Parts: sequence; structure tokens; C-alpha cells
Amino acid sequence: MTNNNLCVCLSSNGHPSNSSHPLFVDCKHYAFPGDHSSQNFCFDLYPFQFAYEVVSVDIPRIKRLVEKTGFFTPQETDVAVELVNERIHRGNESGYFFVIANTQESLAGYACYGPIPCTQSSFSLYWIAVDPIFQGHGVGKRIIKEVEDQIRNVDGTSVYVETSMKKQYHSTHLFYKRQGYRLVSVLKDFYAPGDSKGTYYKKLLNFKTI
Repeated sequence: MTNNNLCVCLSSNGHPSNSSHPLFVDCKHYAFPGDHSSQNFCFDLYPFQFAYEVVSVDIPRIKRLVEKTGFFTPQETDVAVELVNERIHRGNESGYFFVIANTQESLAGYACYGPIPCTQSSFSLYWIAVDPIFQGHGVGKRIIKEVEDQIRNVDGTSVYVETSMKKQYHSTHLFYKRQGYRLVSVLKDFYAPGDSKGTYYKKLLNFKTI
């Protein structure tokens, strides 16, 4: 059953705005198994649109964003750019999929994810980065929720995230925990001596976006 009620979102200046405005992400409308009611979830604090395909102009934009976060080494930044190139040149065969959060003027953040080879329905979240200007305002939460929705839409059931366990990533660890991910393994000295790899996991709830 479709609910046609409109969800009123707040723009960055605090004024209400109809979610059908082209600068705003549509509010999600979820149906839960066995529940004939419905719930509206509106996450708009900043006006932006999601895009799901990367193009050549996104390469320098994503590189600049990753560099601005201050979390990643030059080598890691090169890997982020390489994944964008792989997607542009090979499409779905690359195994890399994107959620891009664009404001009217800039790139607010993005995520890269994909199915884990040789698994039935497990996915990896390879990258998620938010421009420091937008950090602390729920943008990362909205991006990861959108990634999870896209994974559910192709019958994915599990999401894994690998990250450094160094102290400088403490805020990253808290972010994943707050989104329902739990730490399931730590490989000591994986990246370098004193730099262990942690794996976070989340089982996706069985509800569909309609």
C-alpha cells in the first residue's frame, strides 16, 4: 500500500521545504513485513541529491574530498581514485558501486561498495568519506543508509567494513557502532606494525523500500 503523504524537510536555514523539491532527497517510505502501517523517515538537514553513477568529472572531485578529510595517505587516495576509474571503464563488471551526495554547489560525500566475491549475499563497504564542512550533521548517516537500501534492493543481507584500529580512527569506529555495526574481528599489525585491521559487520533488516 502506497502512502502519498508528503514529508516536510528542513533546509539548511531551518525553513520547511517540500521533499519533492529537486534539490532535496526524497524521504524514504518503508514497509515492514507483517506491518500494514507505514513510516516516513526524513533525513534532510542539507539539500542534496543522491547519484549512483560516477563520471570523469567525479575523479578530481572525489580525490579532493578524500584529501580534505585528512585521514588517508597518498597511497590510499590513489586507491580511491582507482576504484572510480574502474567503475567508469568497466561498469557493473568492476564490482564497484557508488552513492554520491551532491549539493547544488559541491560534493558533500560519497561511498563505494560492492558484492564480496564467492559469497551469496554479502557486501563490502570499501569507502565512505564526507567533506569536513558537512561532518557532524548526519550526512554520513544518510549516505550509509542509502548504501544499505541499495544493497537490500539486490537482496544483500550483510555488510562488512574494514578499517584501521589506530586511535586517530576512534570517531570512525564510533560512527559505525552508531549505525548498528559491531566489531567482529581484529587482525594485529595488518596494515603495518602497530596498525591493526578491524572488521565491522551489520546484518541488514528485512524490509524493502517502496
